[in-house]
Amino acid sequence: GINLGPFSQVPSIWELPRSTWESSQVQGLRGSKIPAADSTVAPSTWDLPPRFHQPGTFLRDSINLGAFPKHTGNAPDSRGSGLQFPVVVSWGIIRAMDRVDSDRASAEACLAAALHPRTPEARGLVGPGVEPSAWLDLLPGHRVAGLVAAALDSAGLVSDLSPQEMLRLQRLVMDDQRQRAVLDAALELAGRALESAGLGYVLLKGAALGRMVYEEPYLRPMSDVDILVREDEVEGCLAALGGAGFQLPDERDISFWREAYYNLPMVAPGETEVVVELHWSIAQERQRPDVDGLFDRSRVLPGENGSFRVFSLPDLLLHQALHHAYHFFQPRLSWILDLALLHLERPSLAETSARAAGWGMKVPLALSCLQVEKVFPGVIAKEWHGWAESVSRARWMLRLAESDHPIELLRGWRGRRRQLIYAFAMLDRPGQALMGLAGWAGRTLRFGDREGHERLANKQQ
Repeated sequence: GINLGPFSQVPSIWELPRSTWESSQVQGLRGSKIPAADSTVAPSTWDLPPRFHQPGTFLRDSINLGAFPKHTGNAPDSRGSGLQFPVVVSWGIIRAMDRVDSDRASAEACLAAALHPRTPEARGLVGPGVEPSAWLDLLPGHRVAGLVAAALDSAGLVSDLSPQEMLRLQRLVMDDQRQRAVLDAALELAGRALESAGLGYVLLKGAALGRMVYEEPYLRPMSDVDILVREDEVEGCLAALGGAGFQLPDERDISFWREAYYNLPMVAPGETEVVVELHWSIAQERQRPDVDGLFDRSRVLPGENGSFRVFSLPDLLLHQALHHAYHFFQPRLSWILDLALLHLERPSLAETSARAAGWGMKVPLALSCLQVEKVFPGVIAKEWHGWAESVSRARWMLRLAESDHPIELLRGWRGRRRQLIYAFAMLDRPGQALMGLAGWAGRTLRFGDREGHERLANKQQ
């Protein structure tokens, strides 16, 4: 793990035993470097970012804690953005009903400032008048305990915590280490089973990001493992994983997941219950990513204990933005930081925006860029920021419904009715709404419920 000054005085609490962490089962691919994705990306682009190479330089400089700019919408309208929506009244209701918890917002603003990839400032987390328990309570939900510990260490502020606060932070970091180790072990078991059966797969989300843009995998905690396989190989993958000891859903549930969604969960063998999700797409009916193209453009990520395939930089950025949009830009700092770090790798705007248009996700991508700029000012390149504000639907959504909260993007994003408004407004084209409605109607007629997760959690045999 990283050197955290006084934290290193409590190794039995702070970190897993070195022999355990470095074992083949949990090591994963620590310190791997990612090769250039194609000729348009410089060979050094996918190297681990220099800011992560040395403890003490991980976070530095300063930031204006109040620097959360509103989007003025001065950029020109986008061309061919599709339909405009008569939802001004709905936006007005959303603005009137949404309220911000000021204490929580202040704590989250301080966390965001401490985690800023370019100009971090951790002094807002400690000192006179600051109650660290306010932000310590938020770390599990935002999944940034290790990053906050590193930020405090780099700023020389760890000693400003009380012994009880230090111990609590240490335990949160160790929880992330343990969880990541167990999840990586499940991933390696799944990978060996699929490779033995001659089946290909690509790492998704945290499984890929922890190895690509973070110094240590545990600095990017996960709740499960996500991998992508080809749709025509799903049955073979299920057979291979079942043979390796994974607990598969029953046939009825598999039928539900195959028709209702684009992934299905299974439980890895072992004492700790770990979920591995098998994806055959990365999007719902509303968007149309080219899965074959995702495989063709994927690259090998080498490591000490083997190699994995990961998306190209534009594809990874698009997937993270789309995933975040499906959660209505939930203000989880680890998700926003993922996108910020990917933007620091300078993905091609021309390639990424063209692919977003082809997939039907220009609006989600633009909103994603604007949330990153709101939470971490200065991270988004000027050309990207200009493009995002040129997408008229995204610009108008923020004019009418941007949250006053320092890290939230949209007002009232938790409410189901508001989510439906936002989901409709984020569609690039009218046909996407028809596809989504048809898919929902078909699932309801066949399975008789709206939420697959709810049905599986309360299923009746």
